[in-house]
Amino acid sequence: MARAKNLRRNRAVLAPAARVVVVTEGALTEPKYLRSFNLIHTDNAIRLVIRPGIGDPRAVVERAVQVKKALRGDSLAGQDTVWAVFDRDEHPRFPEAVDMAKANDILLAVSNPCFEIWGVFHYREFDAPVHRHDCQRELARLCTSYSTSGSKVFDDSAAIAQNYSSAVARAKNSRRRRQEEERPEGNPSTRIYLLTEHILKLYALRQSAD
Repeated sequence: MARAKNLRRNRAVLAPAARVVVVTEGALTEPKYLRSFNLIHTDNAIRLVIRPGIGDPRAVVERAVQVKKALRGDSLAGQDTVWAVFDRDEHPRFPEAVDMAKANDILLAVSNPCFEIWGVFHYREFDAPVHRHDCQRELARLCTSYSTSGSKVFDDSAAIAQNYSSAVARAKNSRRRRQEEERPEGNPSTRIYLLTEHILKLYALRQSAD
């Protein structure tokens, strides 16, 4: 009986688990991938809250700051994290967005030139500077569900499940090379893996507490 009570107590503590709040530039590609990732890798055990399609990087971070301030009134928000997901692309307000995020403790998952480089890393190495349109075309070549002229959806379940570790390794190698070149957010690079690894870390903590 005591063990049953302890299990119920643990589950009661775990119920209001930390939220991962993600504000995205795109309305479809990033939210769809993140929801697929959460389902495939955690069976939706992590409380993923997505605010999609906000606009350019500065607008994304502004919304993320608003969300973070709103969460401060929530007694359960102490472990929540707020992320801003956007592309380097050719946005003129990119540096402003990065500075604002740092000043307000908003976590960044930025890609250069675009989110699709993260999708490409699920299939292959890619280490040459690339325009976003060429990057999108490359993902379309690799992933049948992604179309540059239609639905820009990267939801290859097999790749997301089986190739994820390789994608992380490729993304880390790419960032390391950019840092060696003294352009840490240079093209190509992505920080999306920081967000996905955070989700997996939360999931591991939940599993160990069960």
